[in-house]
Amino acid sequence: MTKKTRILTTIIALSMIVTMIFSVSCTGDPTTATMHLRLSTSDVLGKSIVPSGVPLDVTQYVVRGEGPQGSSFTVESKNAMLSVDGLQIGSWKLSAVGRNSNGIDLVTGDTDFQLTQNPTTATITLNQLVGSGTMRIYFSWDPGRIQNPSLELELTEQGGQRTTVTPTSSDLTAGTAIYEAQYPAGSYTIQARLRSDEIVAAGCAEAIRIIGNKVTEGTVTLDLDEYPDSPGTLRLINKLGTPIDCTITGLSAQLPALQDTTATLLIPDQPDSSELSVTWYLDGIKQESGTTFRFSPKAGEHRVDVVVEGSMLASAGSASYPFRAEITGTAGVPIPVAEIEDGTGGLHLSGSTKVAFLPDGRILLGNSGADTLQIARLVRDNVQLLETFTDSSSYHTVDISDILVVPESDLVVTAEAKEPGVTLYRYDEATTSLTKKFHRNGTLSSSKSFSSTGNLFLDREKNIVFAIDPKGCYAAGNNLGAVSESEWPYGWKKWVGSSEVPFTRGTAAVTSPGNQHLAVISTTENALQIMHRNSLGDFGNSCHLNYASGKVTGLSEVRAVAFSDDLDVVTGSEHLVTRFTFIGDKRWEQAQTIKTGTPSSVRAIEDVEQILLHPNGTYLYVIASGSKNVNCFTMSSDGTLNHIGEMDCGTFAPTCGAISLNGEYLVLTSQTNSKLLLCRIPR
Repeated sequence: MTKKTRILTTIIALSMIVTMIFSVSCTGDPTTATMHLRLSTSDVLGKSIVPSGVPLDVTQYVVRGEGPQGSSFTVESKNAMLSVDGLQIGSWKLSAVGRNSNGIDLVTGDTDFQLTQNPTTATITLNQLVGSGTMRIYFSWDPGRIQNPSLELELTEQGGQRTTVTPTSSDLTAGTAIYEAQYPAGSYTIQARLRSDEIVAAGCAEAIRIIGNKVTEGTVTLDLDEYPDSPGTLRLINKLGTPIDCTITGLSAQLPALQDTTATLLIPDQPDSSELSVTWYLDGIKQESGTTFRFSPKAGEHRVDVVVEGSMLASAGSASYPFRAEITGTAGVPIPVAEIEDGTGGLHLSGSTKVAFLPDGRILLGNSGADTLQIARLVRDNVQLLETFTDSSSYHTVDISDILVVPESDLVVTAEAKEPGVTLYRYDEATTSLTKKFHRNGTLSSSKSFSSTGNLFLDREKNIVFAIDPKGCYAAGNNLGAVSESEWPYGWKKWVGSSEVPFTRGTAAVTSPGNQHLAVISTTENALQIMHRNSLGDFGNSCHLNYASGKVTGLSEVRAVAFSDDLDVVTGSEHLVTRFTFIGDKRWEQAQTIKTGTPSSVRAIEDVEQILLHPNGTYLYVIASGSKNVNCFTMSSDGTLNHIGEMDCGTFAPTCGAISLNGEYLVLTSQTNSKLLLCRIPR
């Protein structure tokens, strides 16, 4: 959405009719006559960028004539009625100039006229604007909110063709640009589009009035964030000189996103609206003509401009209306806003793609299809690639199996499965770069190793990140406080089951919000192990549950696990979502089971891939690839999951997701669709 400083709010009459009534004197010299002149004007007002301090109303007139035998006259008048006596009868060349109160010529016209003894009327149409002037427009924006900016400009003369022009000077890194050029007097429309790579981030359309030998300058702020509290208006005067107040209606400072919205230009008492040309623009991109504009805005900040041209010269005026489009719907239930295909803008989305949000809201993507790490940002509900990192001595990007962004820090950890390893990076927001700090291979000790890596989980109290080996019984520990590569490896954790519940293949793990419990699942053994922090500060004292123990029904092919709060663990399997709750003395029991049709609002849950907790702790999301949906829940004070809605992903089968730190976006990737689904979460 944008704001700008307008220099003036009126535009002059662009056509004047000078009607000269001639009558012949019946006394005196029969070869001469008296010329009576009546001058009339009609004004057209508009909302444009105009020269500062230059009156645009015609307040004085100069009429010149060249007649028989070299005779001539010049008459100046501030009145609409004047007479010229003693003119030779014959052929006259007449010209008239309309000036403003500062004596600046605004408009002129000429004609040939035959003066006779009979009273006749001649008309001079003032239809030629005088001289050339300078157009100087300053553009500015916040450079910190846009990547790889470029500014596109197009200029259109009233009733003429559109021409692409280039900024006279620009400092894109500082967020400024200037366009300056000489143009014949008249009305023009300038369109500006600020792009972030290929994505239009902001735009505008402005009507501009050029006066001869004057500078018309204005400032347009392409604001990427803010929106106004009141609507814009447009004021015009028609060809007869009757003032008409025109107002854009149908818009408000906040509008629903992705829904049809109609903006209307009201022109009360307009005698003939067919003589007006009305063109609408959205974010500087030309849209429709006519007095109404129907559109469906994406979520975010936008600006609607309207440019109105009358039938007279230099009659163009413009009005703008910045607004913010908000996602509407059930609070907490995501809404898809964009589907991004593999290869779009250089993004790699084929195969398995792990995703996480960086501290500044940018996205980190680890792709196994192209073996890359990529940093992208969200622009106007689109995803824009910023950086790509490939496997080298500085980066380890082959078959990334998980990404962990350490909360409240600039540290990023990746797990690599094919050549098992764990890498620590430092993220630099200013340069959008990752710098490798440390890397370890699959060695645990001189006699132990891990053959693969999968899920990463963080022990915040110990400042250790663990990488699970899904093919073995270990989780490799790594010291986030390491100051050297030798300090980066930090022991390991071995999974040990019980006589009733075997547990040798941990596949995913997560710590509780209070960091006092650790939940680990084993897909191959249909088991859940919940560990408690002991007096030494380590996770131990396990509670073991599996499909065959204690009438537990929710662990067959368990695939996902999450804590909904400190006392409730939620698991997802092939057909079920199950909540286990703490009942005391290191014991947990199955408390709730959710499946297709139970409760009745659940349309489908098939093949749960991941369970996510909203950053504010209010909502829980179950991502399911088989049913191609995301089911959404709230949590009661006793831990009960309450189904509030579903996001149907259509043909998209989500397998991995992440929620932005501000809770506004859900990003989903798919192992089978080679796409990314961008979703907004209503508040």
